[in-house]
Amino acid sequence: MALKAVIDKAKHHGATVEISGATLPVRRVLLHEGIREPLVAFRNT
Repeated sequence: MALKAVIDKAKHHGATVEISGATLPVRRVLLHEGIREPLVAFRNT
C-alpha cells in the first residue's frame, strides 16, 4: 500500500499523478492496491 499512500498524499496536495509507460502488469499491481484510472493517468510512451 506504500504506492497508494504516496499517490494519495500527492493528490491531497493538488498534484497530478502520472505513470508513464504503465504496462499491463503494472496496471494490475496498481489496481490490486486499489488505484483506479481517475487517480492515475496512464500513458504509454
